[in-house]
Amino acid sequence: MSRRTLAPLLVALALVLAGAAAARAQAPPAGPPLKATIVLGQGAPADGVFPAGVPVPIVVQIENVSGADVATTEGFSSTDFFRRLYFVDPQGGIVTNKVEEQIHTDSRVFMCLSRRGALQRPAIPVAPIEVLVGTGPGAPGNFFREYEIDDARRFYDLSRPGRYSVTARIPLLVFTLSDPAAVIDDCDQLPGLVAANVAALTGRAEFTIVSNTLEFEVDSLPPQPPATTATAAPAPGPSGWTRQSVTVSFTATSPSNIPIQRIVIQTSGAQPGVQDLSGTKGSVTITADGQTSVAFHAEDIAGNIEATQVLTVKVDGTQPIVTCEAPDTGWHATDVTLACTAQDPASGLANTSDASFSLATAVPAGTETDAATTDGRTVCDVAGNCVTKTVGGIKVDKKAPAMTLTSPTPDAVYDVGQVVLAGYGCTDGGSGLVACAGPVASGAAIDTATPGVTTFTVNAMDAVGNASSASVTYRVGSQDTTPPVLTVPSSVTVDATSPAGALVTYAVSATDDVTPSPTVACAPVSGSTFPIGTTTVSCTATDAAGNTTSKSFSVIVQAAAAQVANLMDTVRSFNLKQGITNSLDAKLQNVEDALTSAKKGSVTSTCNQMSAFINETKAQSGKALTVDQATQLQSAATRIRAVIGCP
Repeated sequence: MSRRTLAPLLVALALVLAGAAAARAQAPPAGPPLKATIVLGQGAPADGVFPAGVPVPIVVQIENVSGADVATTEGFSSTDFFRRLYFVDPQGGIVTNKVEEQIHTDSRVFMCLSRRGALQRPAIPVAPIEVLVGTGPGAPGNFFREYEIDDARRFYDLSRPGRYSVTARIPLLVFTLSDPAAVIDDCDQLPGLVAANVAALTGRAEFTIVSNTLEFEVDSLPPQPPATTATAAPAPGPSGWTRQSVTVSFTATSPSNIPIQRIVIQTSGAQPGVQDLSGTKGSVTITADGQTSVAFHAEDIAGNIEATQVLTVKVDGTQPIVTCEAPDTGWHATDVTLACTAQDPASGLANTSDASFSLATAVPAGTETDAATTDGRTVCDVAGNCVTKTVGGIKVDKKAPAMTLTSPTPDAVYDVGQVVLAGYGCTDGGSGLVACAGPVASGAAIDTATPGVTTFTVNAMDAVGNASSASVTYRVGSQDTTPPVLTVPSSVTVDATSPAGALVTYAVSATDDVTPSPTVACAPVSGSTFPIGTTTVSCTATDAAGNTTSKSFSVIVQAAAAQVANLMDTVRSFNLKQGITNSLDAKLQNVEDALTSAKKGSVTSTCNQMSAFINETKAQSGKALTVDQATQLQSAATRIRAVIGCP
């Protein structure tokens, strides 16, 4: 049981009484000056129905409603008034406390021998009293007390199911003082107590304070344990994981309407811990990466415990860990490949192939750099966290050293024994030079002792093996005045393959006593499409000294008529039987005639005649004609059709 004092008792108020109007304390009240009220205590079901075994809390409230101070026996306000409750059970029986406390008796009389150390002669007979201040109901300082019992079942038999009513009946003894100044609070023999001079106690009145009637019901059904729902926010994604902290909110209810005492949460796994949430609602936040099991249950004030439930929370807010080989500090002639591994301690890798992979540079040919970067790879975990990995600062040298060759000059002519100093140099912006050398060192004299043409070559190499060279030729002796020798075909004859003519290739060459490879230029160039008819090709060869030689030749592209004549010669060369030769010859003669007409616009007739020739060769293939002969004739005839422009 606990007491809650809303207006503290001030013993010192007895001194105030001494200066108050005598009428406030001398006349006894006509009715009970105090009021008693009983209510259900904190945690009681809203409907007033208590399941079996659930505590029945009751509060007794005592208040001075007289508007005047009330003098009563000492210790009144500290009395266990809950023992003065009277219950009517469902069968009409009266239920009282088995051991009723004697709560109200006459005051004992003491002799006050001294006050504040001053001897009293004669000694004053006094009786301890308690003054209940009366300033009006609800007014500041007015006497008001609450007495709460957490469970009436502890003192009263409320075992029968059904409806109960309860009333408080509290006896009260009120003293009448003839002189309010007779109140003494400084008697050395009664330290801390308020007393009255017995001579001033001229009368008393007895009252029974009857409270209101409070009703409630006791249920016979056993209480049901609480039920708790848990909601995680934010909700997990399709993978079952979230990429941020998760708040789990709990709501507990009681099917039996018993107040919830607490929700007990125990977490294990990534984020272990224990937490109690008072009341019906609360939440916990899971911040640790990994899987956390959240076990929870609710308990009501009657001691009913819910079966434990478990919710699994998966949190992964961290990107996968990708580790790659560190590049070395050396230079490389080719692209560099680095081995990498990836892992994700929480949700795991979304793609298992990301556990092991490689990254490589892709430096273009002819490039040198000390800051090459590999290609990138994006690695994601199951929760959706992704990281893209690249590795930089790699040294790749795919560029040969650069060279300058200033002496001897190309195609120069020097006198025998003339002093000519070599001039050349090499540079490399990548791995660095390891060699740069010619026949003689740069700055040294070149060979001019032997007449003739000499080639001067300089070779360079960098640290990773990229090599380059530069060469020039020079002559020692007289000036070169002899032109090169140019060789061209006498003529080139080809069959047209379309009305536009034919693509023609040809070969020309040039030689020179001094210049190893004179330049040759022709027009039209080899590989051009030449029109039907005769085209002249002009070529010129030039040596290093500027001596030139020019020649020309003809390219003849035969038209359809010439090809038909050649085809007739081919048929006759086969020495076939007279009948087949005459037949094929006659068809080709028709083509010739038709070609003459074609110039006047009869292309269709010409094409039909060629088709007739092709059809007969197919019919005689393997008979009057060998297969090879038939194929040769058909190929030529098909080409002629293309030149004519047959569909």
